[in-house]
Amino acid sequence: MRWSAQITRTDAAIRAAGFDGDIAFRPPYGKKLVVLPWVLSRMDRPSVMWSMAPEDAVALDAPPEALAQYVIDTARPGDIILLHGMYNTNARTRAALPDMLAGLQARGFEFVTLDALTGAAR
Repeated sequence: MRWSAQITRTDAAIRAAGFDGDIAFRPPYGKKLVVLPWVLSRMDRPSVMWSMAPEDAVALDAPPEALAQYVIDTARPGDIILLHGMYNTNARTRAALPDMLAGLQARGFEFVTLDALTGAAR
């Protein structure tokens, strides 16, 4: 079973890096292929998706301030915000983060772990 073997190998790498908590799963590219939900249920693995993808919603040529303002204005309690600041092409995302975080905190948001957000106690 290809999916479960890949997940098991990834879990082992995460554990080897020192993480000992529950490991949630985000499907690559958000695609829940036909077999994947079944494999995850057999592995008793929660699948978690994002609720907001601001890099897709704001024009690519918009400045970092516009990206930050979009997140600040549209975020709702419980949102999981998908960002890809690790890529060289996403310097805008990295530049937007300080304003984004400060603006969300000013609105009263807290940043919590996935377990805290979902109330997971497995």
